[in-house]
Amino acid sequence: MAHMLTRAYPPSVAPEGPAVYLPFRGEDLLIATDHSLLTTNVMDLTINSYFLGMRDNVAIITGAIPADASLPEGVQTIGLRALYDHVSEEWWSLAGYAAQIVHWETDHRFCAHCGGEVANEGRTWGKKCRDCGRVTYPPVVPAVLALVHDGGDRVLLASKSGWGKRYSILAGFVEPGETFEECALREVEEEAGIIVTDPVYTGSQAWPFPHQIMVAFTCRHLHGDINIDKEELAHAEWFRYDDLPQLPPPLSLSRATIDAW
Repeated sequence: MAHMLTRAYPPSVAPEGPAVYLPFRGEDLLIATDHSLLTTNVMDLTINSYFLGMRDNVAIITGAIPADASLPEGVQTIGLRALYDHVSEEWWSLAGYAAQIVHWETDHRFCAHCGGEVANEGRTWGKKCRDCGRVTYPPVVPAVLALVHDGGDRVLLASKSGWGKRYSILAGFVEPGETFEECALREVEEEAGIIVTDPVYTGSQAWPFPHQIMVAFTCRHLHGDINIDKEELAHAEWFRYDDLPQLPPPLSLSRATIDAW
């Protein structure tokens, strides 16, 4: 069973004791050269540090390292996608949460409405403008994944330019005034030219590139032949469950959705 993070919010301060440090330099996380997460305090390198919460009595702390900062001996940087091969899915998700908070704290120092300076809104990650009083919160952008099957043993998979031989299920961002289910039906019709029905929710995943939440559905093909939007897709094809092409890596919800189907 996964050990849940007990989240903390400003102005909470990490207690004394063991901690895991998840500092970022740009988009990359600092880790040990043996690919383990850092348990030695390196936060003196950071511009700012942020206490994210407690996991099994261990504090989780993140922060931003200046781009020109030299790294201590035994420390290296790694991208979040590459990190997945070295830590558990739970720790990968925590690193993704840390990345989103660092991104938010670094890029949202002024009010988007009036340009005034902002300050933390107590016990949340929200920011309140000192001038106009408007409060904003870290963005979470929903995107829908749609696995289309034919009601039998075939699934519709698509490839995009630059993917090489890799195929995946269809995906798109939710638009204003649209439900997740409506988004799934629309994206399939727009990208593949077919009509689907019976959207069934199968799971979700926080996707920190930089701040998405992926929501997956399966849908059944109703009618129509494949006619792709060539600005969105390079190719789309029906595949039997036992004869699939190269698929996305295991960390992704798209792969989990395909595997579950």
